[in-house]
Amino acid sequence: MHVAVIGAGISGVSSALALARAGHRVEVFEQHGSIAAGASFADAGLMLPIALQALVRPRRGWRKLTAWLGGPKATVTASQQAQRDTQRLLALASASLLQELTPALHLDHAHSQGWTLLLRTEKELKALAPDLSQLASAGIAHSLLDASQIRQFEPALNPEAPLHAALHLPGAPVVNTRQLSQQLRMAAQRAGARFHLDSSVQRITPGQPVQLHWQRSNPPPRAAASDGDTRPEPPPEIGTPSGSGRFDAVLLCGGLGSTSLLRELGVKLPLRAAGGCSLTAPMSLPEAMPDPGPRSALTDAQQQITLTRLGDRVRATAMWSEPDARQQAEPETVERLYAALDLWFPGAARHGHHPVWQASRVAPADGAPVLGASGLPGLWLNLGHPDHGTALAMGAASALTTMISGGTPLIDCSALSPQRWR
Repeated sequence: MHVAVIGAGISGVSSALALARAGHRVEVFEQHGSIAAGASFADAGLMLPIALQALVRPRRGWRKLTAWLGGPKATVTASQQAQRDTQRLLALASASLLQELTPALHLDHAHSQGWTLLLRTEKELKALAPDLSQLASAGIAHSLLDASQIRQFEPALNPEAPLHAALHLPGAPVVNTRQLSQQLRMAAQRAGARFHLDSSVQRITPGQPVQLHWQRSNPPPRAAASDGDTRPEPPPEIGTPSGSGRFDAVLLCGGLGSTSLLRELGVKLPLRAAGGCSLTAPMSLPEAMPDPGPRSALTDAQQQITLTRLGDRVRATAMWSEPDARQQAEPETVERLYAALDLWFPGAARHGHHPVWQASRVAPADGAPVLGASGLPGLWLNLGHPDHGTALAMGAASALTTMISGGTPLIDCSALSPQRWR
């Protein structure tokens, strides 16, 4: 089959790789000048496909959530978020698949192991009871640690920080999503997939076959965006002239950019934008001194900020942070990120101007991803991974590849279908 993938974030490149390895002729269309340039660019990289109630809180504008594409209003609460089908999401999780593919595909990306939720008070600890039950029922290894015990895993934690207890998940992988996306893209190209950058899809005409219309932009020369990684960029991507083409199937993985295409097609899904912000700083690593930074990933439950170790860098991420009127990071949010670094790991990051990332992801009303047939001939959807896109990317790609190929995936994805709102 000749398959078009729209969007080259972590979901798009994972889908392209899975489709190409299954023998399909794959072409990927990305509106930006590089892959993983949007929501996948500088996220926290947590591969934990489970929503903890301790990290689900009412966010600005969330309780007034209205479907982007029309239709009735939809609201989401913390309890509704926590009631997602955890087992199905865990089954889709890409951690084990990533472990299998890393040696086979010669993947080389920054990663670490272990995630810790930092609790400041006894009240926060008591509020964790539903999450502990959820983790136990899901069979996820975890432990509750006191302040002295967690410092055995994270010895550089500030002894003066207000730490009461911590939830520790030793098996939770943490990756650099952008680096992983680059590695997967190169693997997809080796499998035969073609990537067209600076190519914005203007229109989809469903049918047998599906017709795709795109516009090739010619941006002026510009410096490549940086998340603080000093490693050389992969070779330039392929460009393609503006035009149209016919495909046996089209898989929409375009994140927030997908909403306008769906609107034109009359596909109404309760989607909205959910912002996130991070800064990435080089570590201050004095010679012959103990490492002053985190060993893996930690989340401040009160501030909803995650600190991630990425090689010789540290990333602070505000999981839910709306942009300003210019779609840039709010100064207050950036100050909160620096404050979290100074609180938990004082002196770990070098001072200076550090890259700040602000982006918006597609968030469905119920918090679960949208996977499956759109209801229109030839059009498939792989959208809505705001909390755990990196964790689910490969599993979702594998399931969708099986469906597009006419088979039945090992994981039942019917509850994640777009039809759940109809």
